[in-house]
Amino acid sequence: MAELVELEIITAQRMLVRTQVSEVYVPAANGQAGILHHHLPYTALLGMGEVSYVDASGKRHGLFLRQGLVETADNRVVILAERVVTADELQKDELEKEMREVKQAIRGALSGETSPEELESALARERELDVMQKIVKTSAAST
Repeated sequence: MAELVELEIITAQRMLVRTQVSEVYVPAANGQAGILHHHLPYTALLGMGEVSYVDASGKRHGLFLRQGLVETADNRVVILAERVVTADELQKDELEKEMREVKQAIRGALSGETSPEELESALARERELDVMQKIVKTSAAST
């Protein structure tokens, strides 16, 4: 049996996860970071991306994180996040619809229908939606 680490994922609104895990992967500002049992103390800013972890039963979970902070010490990982969305909260059809709308806004930049500010926002949202769609796809494949 794998050695376990306590994982807590917290937003301003709720304690989202509190469980024992064998591994955690976070979107650190300098790239993806993996955390296992006996990890050295570590603190990092988190960017937008997927947080994934393997629970004690061996099941992989994926969550969308907008940004936050991770701290690890003494076999405990705490993630403080601005926004977290679980795979269960993501709806494939809604994500696909929003992605079509975002892509339309991006195409509108070519004809001048979309302002530079709107384009910047649309491109950022496209990156978020892409991550969310991958989480939904991975979650569906593992069930």
